Amino acid sequence: MFYLYLLFYLFVVYVELKLWRELTPVIISFSGITVIAVLHATLGRYLGFLEVDPKVFQYIFLFLLIAFVASLFAFIIFSSCRRPRQFATANDGPALYSSMFEKSNNDLTFSKSSGDGGFSNVFFHKKNVAYLFLSSVFLLLAFLAYSILNAYLSTGGISGQMYERALTYGVVGHCFALLMSCVPFLYLFYKNSPIRFVRRLCALFLIFAFVFLFMKQVKYWVLVPLVWITIINFKLNGFRINFSFLYKVLGLVAVAVALFYTVYFLQVIDGRGGTDGLDFYQLNLSIFYHLLGYLFSGLIVFSSLIEDGFFLEIIYRDIAVAFNGLSNILSSLVGKGVYEGEHVLINFYVLDDGFGKTGNVGTLWADFMLYMGVFAFPVYFLLYFAVYLLFMLSKAYFVCFIYYSGIVSFLFFSWFSSYFKLLSPYEVPILSAFIALLLVLLSNAGLSGSRSKRLH
Repeated sequence: MFYLYLLFYLFVVYVELKLWRELTPVIISFSGITVIAVLHATLGRYLGFLEVDPKVFQYIFLFLLIAFVASLFAFIIFSSCRRPRQFATANDGPALYSSMFEKSNNDLTFSKSSGDGGFSNVFFHKKNVAYLFLSSVFLLLAFLAYSILNAYLSTGGISGQMYERALTYGVVGHCFALLMSCVPFLYLFYKNSPIRFVRRLCALFLIFAFVFLFMKQVKYWVLVPLVWITIINFKLNGFRINFSFLYKVLGLVAVAVALFYTVYFLQVIDGRGGTDGLDFYQLNLSIFYHLLGYLFSGLIVFSSLIEDGFFLEIIYRDIAVAFNGLSNILSSLVGKGVYEGEHVLINFYVLDDGFGKTGNVGTLWADFMLYMGVFAFPVYFLLYFAVYLLFMLSKAYFVCFIYYSGIVSFLFFSWFSSYFKLLSPYEVPILSAFIALLLVLLSNAGLSGSRSKRLH
């Protein structure tokens, strides 16, 4: 079944690229699980990790088919739409959209004529808009620097539940979400601003942003914005499978691995109070197996749930819990507090034969089936149909592009778990869309100070 799934995924990738001519939600969402499944099939068993039940790939195959059908439905709508009104040009000033498209072969294709990915007509070449945005980011970074220092001093370390809670809840937690929302704009200003000082400041702030997000000691807070700016980079430069593409992917993987290693190394050092008597060989070996366990956990736990009979009868439990981040927002708005619902606690399952690694996350698809039963399939179709509608709008509207790219950055990690149970997949993309809208409106209001030539 694994090989059938792999062939079908390659077929879907081929068709998607032919239809849309760029990376699509389906390609992004299923690329991670496919690479991990290949790694597990080639290396996992030899390194002592448990086998994966073939039924896992039956379910993932079905979800891939559903998402692909949603893509085809969206493409039919996309192809039948009339050509939109003429988009703004550089002389018209910025708008909620930019002149990124040209008519070709009866569909809208991404225009590379400007050589900047089509973002030049938004606001990135506006000096005063850039300075206002960077000033706001500086204040945000200063507040978070104080919060991180305060959390360290009050808890006595940079790991542990108390430290994590101090940086997760309340105003500080929302400020971290705002910082993640700023990352794509820092990257876009860095890539598109004609002002050298702005580009250098953006590069510096990007470094601080990732360091601060790293200090939360929660991996997805760094990995999601890394994927986010990678998606933006492909939008800027086009998607081509060549040496440049492989270089970018390998670079992203190297950064992610280095991040993973550093997080666990610091946790061990912090827990021991130093490096005295530490066996670095055993530590490195343990972190290596922990990394593989992190990658394989979703597949193996999904397999263990099947073996325990969780999906013999696909029972409806509580759709709202599958989207608990949104449910809690709505519940709080009507004064009911945190939404409880019927939560399903996944036990910790052993992942390997030797090191005793355990995991309790079983991919987004297992989560959906646990909570929604047979309703997981129509809900998944509606989810991806909505994402593809956003994908279509993102081809013309900058605000929609920022929101869409944020959503699919979370969907990329479907191989690990469903992040829709958390607040961040809702809060971060919405904040990023609001920032985009605000910057565009400020630019439209005359806060420009544009420069016509690139300054070096």
